[in-house]
Amino acid sequence: MKKILPALFIFCISYNYAFSQQDTVNNKVNFIVKTDILYSAIGLGLIISHTGNLATASLTFETCFKEKHSLQLTALFGYYDTGKNRKGFFPTIRQQDKAYQIIPEYKRFFHAEKNYAGSYYGAYLKFTNYTWRYEYFNDAGAQNETNHAEWNMIGGGLILGYQNYIHKRLLFDFISGLGYNHQIKNTIYEASETSSIFSSMLDLRFAFNIGYRF
Repeated sequence: MKKILPALFIFCISYNYAFSQQDTVNNKVNFIVKTDILYSAIGLGLIISHTGNLATASLTFETCFKEKHSLQLTALFGYYDTGKNRKGFFPTIRQQDKAYQIIPEYKRFFHAEKNYAGSYYGAYLKFTNYTWRYEYFNDAGAQNETNHAEWNMIGGGLILGYQNYIHKRLLFDFISGLGYNHQIKNTIYEASETSSIFSSMLDLRFAFNIGYRF
């Protein structure tokens, strides 16, 4: 998985660059940079509710071409930590989660005359690396057990969305999608035991991006 993600990222960047070069000749290049504010809002909500701290980062590059089509590549990072001394449920357990996602997407707009704005449909792939760690503490505050796991997942599905301009080059993009996710690696390290479990599940894709068109 660690080799697949960099190779995929390089491929998508090269593919988008090739389309940008082609459309620049025809004076039709549209290059958009976005960030997902919904992802950040979830982290802020967790901090305010004192259920933990979530650090997030989201960056999307989109290249539009041939009037109604676009390719975009999204990179997401999230780190969640409940903290050892937090108040609330399970005060003797510290939970730490870390996730990386790479999401290539194809979008086709319904109306060509709207300059890559309006409703669209498309498809996405999703590559995820997720790790979690539980630390258990006794009443004296000393750590007495640690469990952790690593999941690598690959999935994909269909999307529907709406993209439009707020003011000139500033825009928003709402994405919703449903697909399928398969775990290609799921290793659980529990005390002195190690086990591997593989499963498949439904995958959801939601984002509310704010971006700028160059």
